[in-house]
Amino acid sequence: MAEDLLASARASGITATSSICYGLLLNGCSYAADTLSDAAALERLLSADARVAAVYPAYSRQAAQAYSGGSKTGPTAADGTEVATGLREVWRLHPELTGKDINIGFIDSGIAYYLAAMGSCSGVNTTAKPGSNGCRVVKGYDFVGNDYDGTALGFPAQADDDPKDCMGHGTLVTSIAAGFEGIAPQANIGAYRVFGCYGEATDDVIIAAMERAVLDGMDIINLSVSDRSGYPEGLYTTVMSKALKLGIIFSKAAGNYGGGGPYEADANIAAGSIVVGSIDNPVSTGVVRMSAFSAFGPEPSLQMNPHLLAPGGSVYTRTMTDLATVSSGTSMSAAYMSGLLALWLQFKRQQNITWQPADVSQAAALADFILTSNPVLDQSSWEAYYEPVARAGAGEGVHSTVSTLLRF
Repeated sequence: MAEDLLASARASGITATSSICYGLLLNGCSYAADTLSDAAALERLLSADARVAAVYPAYSRQAAQAYSGGSKTGPTAADGTEVATGLREVWRLHPELTGKDINIGFIDSGIAYYLAAMGSCSGVNTTAKPGSNGCRVVKGYDFVGNDYDGTALGFPAQADDDPKDCMGHGTLVTSIAAGFEGIAPQANIGAYRVFGCYGEATDDVIIAAMERAVLDGMDIINLSVSDRSGYPEGLYTTVMSKALKLGIIFSKAAGNYGGGGPYEADANIAAGSIVVGSIDNPVSTGVVRMSAFSAFGPEPSLQMNPHLLAPGGSVYTRTMTDLATVSSGTSMSAAYMSGLLALWLQFKRQQNITWQPADVSQAAALADFILTSNPVLDQSSWEAYYEPVARAGAGEGVHSTVSTLLRF
C-alpha cells in the first residue's frame, strides 16, 4: 500500500519519497516531501484516504544533553550513589548480580565500542581486542550517519552497520548503565544510533530504532530523547503500547528543563516509559536532593511525570576518548535506572520460579521500585522539606531502596 499511496501523491503533483516502513511496532511508513507546500498537500491527501488510519508529522527531537565536567576523576565519584541507592549492599549480598544475559539497547548517538569499558570491540558483535574481557556490544545499527542533523533541509540520513559514536552522549550514557565500571557491567549492549555528530533526530528514525531494538531481542531500552511538554497521545502512544505488550521495559530521561517550572516534563515521547528525573550525587552535595535541572510535572494532562528519581547529577562516566569524567543530566539518571532494571530482571530470572509475563513486565518493575522508594529533599539547601509528588514522581528517589528490593 505504501507505493500505491506514493503513486497517488505523485499523480496529484506532490513531490515526495518513501523513507522508512515499519512492520512490528507500527503498521505504516514515513514519507518525505521536498517543500513545505508539498508536505501540507501530502498530509491532506493521506488524511482523506480511507486506507489510512492516522497521519502524524515527524518532529525533530533533541538528546537530553549531558553536562560534563571534563576532569580525569576516578571511579570514587560514583561511591556516593552506590551507597545512597543501596547498590553497595546489593553487591555484597548478591555478587552474582551483574546484568549477565540481560540485553540493554541504547537509542542515542551510538557508542564508542572500542573502549575497554565496552569490551574493546572492533565493531558490533566482533572479536574483542587481545587482552580484553570480551566485546559486549552484541547488536547495533547506525540509522543516520555522521552528517545527519535531523532538520528538514539538512544532510539526509545515511544508514550503515557501524553505530560508532561521534557526539559522545551515547557513550556517557552507556558507561553508566552497562560499562565495566557501571551498574550492570556484564549486560549485553545494543547500540542504535539516531543522532549524527551534532543536531537532532526525527520521530521516524527514533521509531525505526525502537523497532530494530525490539527485533534484536533487547530486554530494556534506554531512551535519552527529550522534548518540552506535550500530551501523552498520538504516535508514541501507539508504538509504546505494542512494545509493552511484547514485554519490553523502557527507561526514559525526564528532560533537563527544570528551570522552566511545572509542565515541562516530556509526556509526548515518554508515553509508556518509566520516566526518570535526577538527584544529585551525595558526594557532591552531602545530602540527597533533586537536581535543579531535572524537568518535572505534572504534565499537561495532569499525570505525574517523572515516575522516579535516580542519580544523575555529577555521576561518574566515560568519554569517547576514554577519560573518566563527571556528568550531569536526566540522561544519566535514566541510564542509572536502566542498569538497576537489568539487575532487577536478572534477579527475577535466576529465581526458581516460573514467572508469568506480568511478573517481569515494566509495570511490575515500576511497582517494585515505587513501593520501595524513599522521598528526597527539595533543592533549597537551607531547608529540610521533601519534594512534592508533582516534582519528584510517585515513587520519588530510588536511594536506599535497591538493597531492600533485591534482598529476598
